[in-house]
Amino acid sequence: VLTRAPGWSADGAEVAHDVEGALRLANAPSLSVIGGAEIHRLFLPLADRIELTEVHIDAEGDASIAYPDSREWRETAREAHGADAGRPAYSFVTLRRI
Repeated sequence: VLTRAPGWSADGAEVAHDVEGALRLANAPSLSVIGGAEIHRLFLPLADRIELTEVHIDAEGDASIAYPDSREWRETAREAHGADAGRPAYSFVTLRRI
């Protein structure tokens, strides 16, 4: 878990306080990074693929990310899902760094 909280802990969690520490803990040839806008910003320069969920609604919130720049990222897959039973339409999108 990458956190800014110096004293945070949880049973079974390994804690890092910066990107380098998180990468050392993961110790793997490839990683999946899941997080909010700040985690996205920190790890995007290291990414070669983005698995993005586009939710097709206008929503209010306190954080957002810019859509990946088409000069740096190419869409390689898209799977669209329609609205259903009150759930908004959404798409799963794969982007690869050019």
